[in-house]
Amino acid sequence: MFKTRHSGSAFCESIPSTVSEAERAELRAHLKKFRFPRTSPSVSTTNRINRKQSPEGHSTKMGERSTAHDGTLPDVDIADPQDNLATGFGGPDDGDRFSRANMSPELGLRPDPCMFHYMFRYHLSVESIKRLRHKVLSSSLDKCTFIVYVDDDQSPTGYPTQMLGRIEKPKKGNPLFGTAAFQKLARRRLPHLVPKVWGVGKTRTMGGGEVHYLLSQHHTNVTTVADIWDSLNEPAQGAVLRQVTKAMSSLQDVRIGQGQRGKRDWEILRELPISDEPIDQNLPLFGGPRVGFFQNIHAFLHDRLRSINDPYDLYNDRDGCVILQTRYPGRPAAEQQRVNFTSENLRLLQDATVICHDDLEPRNILVRMTPGALNSPGFKLVAIINWDSACFAPFASEAACKDVNLGLRNKSATWYENWKYATGKLFDKYPDRESQEKLARALHIADHCLAMSPWLESEVRLQKMWLERERLEMGVSSLDGYVRRPVEDLDELEFKTLGILEDEVLVEEARNQLSFI
Repeated sequence: MFKTRHSGSAFCESIPSTVSEAERAELRAHLKKFRFPRTSPSVSTTNRINRKQSPEGHSTKMGERSTAHDGTLPDVDIADPQDNLATGFGGPDDGDRFSRANMSPELGLRPDPCMFHYMFRYHLSVESIKRLRHKVLSSSLDKCTFIVYVDDDQSPTGYPTQMLGRIEKPKKGNPLFGTAAFQKLARRRLPHLVPKVWGVGKTRTMGGGEVHYLLSQHHTNVTTVADIWDSLNEPAQGAVLRQVTKAMSSLQDVRIGQGQRGKRDWEILRELPISDEPIDQNLPLFGGPRVGFFQNIHAFLHDRLRSINDPYDLYNDRDGCVILQTRYPGRPAAEQQRVNFTSENLRLLQDATVICHDDLEPRNILVRMTPGALNSPGFKLVAIINWDSACFAPFASEAACKDVNLGLRNKSATWYENWKYATGKLFDKYPDRESQEKLARALHIADHCLAMSPWLESEVRLQKMWLERERLEMGVSSLDGYVRRPVEDLDELEFKTLGILEDEVLVEEARNQLSFI
């Protein structure tokens, strides 16, 4: 069983659950040095030149970034502590500094001087911490996402002056630590597409409460694929999916614990307390921070297939098989459904377990526009973000997740169709398609049973109307997902006119049908 320990990488700092008197005295002395200005004074930009060396060996001046010749961040070996730096950019002079006004509880969880003290105390001076600026992107009572800016003349050489920060109140299973672990694992295979983790650990608020934090690489001058997808022509859309599929194929080569590289991957999982329970590195690993971690395929399947409404039986038989048997009320035996995972199916699914992003939608893919570039689709794939839903699972699990969320969280039929076509070839990497198909079918059944719950009636109605609008129906195989049914009595041009109905119209119509309004 491995013991949890904390990373010694840059900015990675953890504090004990109890604070010693010496630490309290240190913190009090530190906070006394802070002044809370009513306004944010301008930042001096003097003496900021010739102080850094970019990874290419060129000094970086104020307002410049360390870039490769094509204008993008350089692709440096991940082992290099200075890879993919955004050096020399100090951020806007009007970013939030700390004042008593922006620390009001009504604003939700937000960064404060104490949090930054524990995050940066080994890398920045007290004066530098005072000069940190931040911009809150979103905030709630238990989490906050923000950009933190370090003055160019105060940032330690080799570290960025912009980072994306996340703070969260502690939760069972430490999901933010799990997110960081998957982001690090993915970056080992995709250093040019996965944001670098600059720091992860625990810190404290000025009130003494514990908070978990994650500091990641921040990309500028980018947009999400969601913002441009509908404006792309078919060749450009295909180019996006080819790049995404290539990245997914690389992720599927990760085999935790297998070979020398797999053993190094285990080291990442050992760095952080990603689970409340100890994890044995000699056993397979399934699940992730959102669904929990499991060390046998039976426990993983029982967790993924369980339903609150539970109109089916899920059990293990004497031969070690996992059986799902529906018991829909009022239906004859011939209309009931059954999925039987044999011992061989379970073994093959275990061998086919890979890293799944599980939320690889246009909103989580960043691109940088490259207008006028020759032989280019007009953009460059920059990053895959938001690894909160990532997990270890057979790829059929991610494919089924796409299906059950279509029309709800994910409302781009063209993205879905292109994704299904492009990623369908990934199943060819596994000799056994039957086991993957069984898993996808079982997940569809579990979702269908959950949808029978009365409190989900509005959501189910909305999804049904959305699928009808897009002419989508389940294919012959569960791995096919939804497919377009052919146009019969409806002119294609007329269909396209009907297809542009706003999602808000569908929501209103669904609520009307249920007499909600």
